[in-house]
Amino acid sequence: MNEQRIDVCIVDDHAMVRLGIIRLLSLSSRIGTIYEAGDGLQLLELLKDKTPDVILLDLQMPGMSGKEVCQVLAKDFPAIKIIILTMNDGLDMVEYLIQQGAHGFISKSSSSDDLEQGIIAVVEMGFYYNDLVYKALQKSRASRDQENALCALSNREIEIIRLICDELTMKEIAEKLSISEKTVQNHRFNIMEKLGVHNTAGIVKYAIRNLIVEYNK
Repeated sequence: MNEQRIDVCIVDDHAMVRLGIIRLLSLSSRIGTIYEAGDGLQLLELLKDKTPDVILLDLQMPGMSGKEVCQVLAKDFPAIKIIILTMNDGLDMVEYLIQQGAHGFISKSSSSDDLEQGIIAVVEMGFYYNDLVYKALQKSRASRDQENALCALSNREIEIIRLICDELTMKEIAEKLSISEKTVQNHRFNIMEKLGVHNTAGIVKYAIRNLIVEYNK
């Protein structure tokens, strides 16, 4: 069975950065069409007739910032997965960016394998966090509202959260728990409602902050 080829758009105002990432992605058999844009406005113009599966988004750009672009994408193009490109900066904004719709974070200095792994992960599992992101989330403090939400979760919901954090797909969770995939999706929806998050990345962020799971790499 042929694996899905993933269309990617690189959004960065530095042409050399875009070229370097394009060269790395071209090594992967999982990557399909590669688009590029020099800023947020160029991206929005491209999205009028192109629909990439994943957008690699720089934070520091002239005109529309990466944060602003992330907000627009989450609102108007919710099916597109957003990966923030970092130079190990911007980690103080991890929580904010996840809240605004980011699904993952990848360093601009990543290897081709790391880039491929991150892109596949956001498509298949809905999130991709590297070590620095996990550590940034662990250091943050949970609010009282989040602590109250934890009390509202059922044992089954906590079990599913842990399996999501173990990087299992909805189908794999269903098989492991001997329930239907639709039931898992319903649990996932209820979890997001209780936690006040909008995607799988938000669930994982919550789990790390509230010690439902631990990250010890």
